[in-house]
Amino acid sequence: MRNQEPIEEPGYFWLSTQPETKLPGTLYISESCEITLEILGMFGDPIAALKKPGTLSRIVGLIRSEYITLDLCAYKRKNVRFSGISKSIITAKFAFLGVAYDDKEVIRFSKFVFSVEGLDEWLLITGIKTELNADDLSVSIQYDRPKDISLQLPGDINLTFLFSYSMTGGGTELEAKINQKAFIALHSKTEKPIEDFLSLVYKINLFLCFAIDKTVSLDFTEGFSQNLMKEGEPGKTVQQPVRIYHKIIPHIEPTPKIYWHDMLFRYDQVAEDLEGLLAKWLANYQLSEPAFNLYFAYKSGAQRYIDGRFLSLVQGIETLHRRNSTKTLMPSDEFKRLVQTLLGGCPSEKKQWLNARIAYGNELPLRQRLTEMIEPFQALYGTKEERITFIEMVIDTRNYLTHYDEKLSDKAATGIPLWRLCMKIEVLFQLHFLRLMGLSEPLIKTLAMENESIKWKLKQ
Repeated sequence: MRNQEPIEEPGYFWLSTQPETKLPGTLYISESCEITLEILGMFGDPIAALKKPGTLSRIVGLIRSEYITLDLCAYKRKNVRFSGISKSIITAKFAFLGVAYDDKEVIRFSKFVFSVEGLDEWLLITGIKTELNADDLSVSIQYDRPKDISLQLPGDINLTFLFSYSMTGGGTELEAKINQKAFIALHSKTEKPIEDFLSLVYKINLFLCFAIDKTVSLDFTEGFSQNLMKEGEPGKTVQQPVRIYHKIIPHIEPTPKIYWHDMLFRYDQVAEDLEGLLAKWLANYQLSEPAFNLYFAYKSGAQRYIDGRFLSLVQGIETLHRRNSTKTLMPSDEFKRLVQTLLGGCPSEKKQWLNARIAYGNELPLRQRLTEMIEPFQALYGTKEERITFIEMVIDTRNYLTHYDEKLSDKAATGIPLWRLCMKIEVLFQLHFLRLMGLSEPLIKTLAMENESIKWKLKQ
C-alpha cells in the first residue's frame, strides 16, 4: 500500500488492557505504510517487560483529537534507563484511525472502500466537461459526477465504482481546478472480519495489476461498520469511517507511470462482461493461486536477478497448465499397472528409491505443456520452426538453471536472449489469464494484435 500523506503525529498512547497508564509518544506512518511508534518509557513494569517476548496487546492512542488503534504490535527496541529519559520503539501491522478497539474485539466491517493507483486511467470515466468559445474568449467548465457502477460478486458482495471530487473555491479565483478520483466500495449485508475484505481486495488489486500491466498499489483503504456510528445531519446518524493503514503487497518503488494506451485492456473494452470476468478471476485465483503468485512476483520484481525471474515464470506457467488440465501421459490405470510391474521386478532395497523416481512419471513434460499452451495462439509465436526453437530454448535454459549441468551451459539462454524468453513467456501467461477469465479466443487475438505492449514483447 502507498500512503500518499505520511504521518508524524505526537500523542498519548496506552495498552487497550491498561487504559490508566498513558505514555507520550510519536506515531510514524511512512509512504509504504511502515507503522512505528516511539514512546517515552515502556508499557508495564520495565524489568518484567525486558524478560518477556516483544509482542504486545493492542495499543490505543489519541492524535489530532482522534482515537487510533494499533494492532499486531511488537517491540522493535526496548530501552530502560534507571536515570534520564528512555525511549522504546514499537512496530504495528495495522493502524485504525477514528476508533478505539478493545483488546479482544474482532474487527469487522460491512463496507470497505479502497482505491488503487491507475484506477482512474483504467476506467477513463470523467464528469468534467470544458468548452472554449473562441468568439468571446470565454471558457466554461462543468462537472457532473458520474453515476455509480454496481456489480455483484460471489459471496453476497456488491462491488461499486464510486466517484468523488474536490475543487477550489472561495475568494478571488485566479485558478479553477476540479479533481475527480475513483474508488471501489465492497458492500456486505452482514459484518465480515477485516481479513475477509483484505483477501478480496488483494485479488481485485491483482486483477487491476493484470489489466493495467503494471504493478499498482492500494493508495487508500477505509472501513465502515454498523456498530460504529456518529452524528450526521440533524437527527440522523451515519457510519463512522475508519481509515486503515497497513503494509500490503504488491508495492514497488518508485510510483509507476500509468498510461491508458499501455494497458492490456481497459474498462470500456470489458464493461459489459466485467461482472462475469471478475467472478472467473476470483474462482481461477482460488484454483491456480501458486501460478498467479509466481506471475505477479515476477511482475513486481520480487526476484532481483533475471535467472530467478525466468524460473518463476516457467514454474508458474507449468503450474497454470497443471491446475487447469487433467491430461496425463497415459491412463491412470495403465500407469498404476506399469508402476506395479516395475516395483515388482525391483530389489526390495531399491524400491523406495525407484518409487520416488517414478511418482510423477505420468505427468506431462514441460515441452508438451508449452506446446499445448501455445497452440491456440500459435500465429502470435511465429512459424513452426520458430515455435519449436522457442520451446527448446525454454526447456534447456530451465534445466540448466535448475541443475547447472555443464553439458547444457552452451544451450541455455543468458543476458538479452534470456530476457527475450521472459517477455514471450509473460505474454503466454497473459493470454491464458484472459482465456481463463472467459474471453473468446478471437477477442483475445484481437486484443493481442492491437496491444502495443504485447506486440513489442513478442517481437523481442
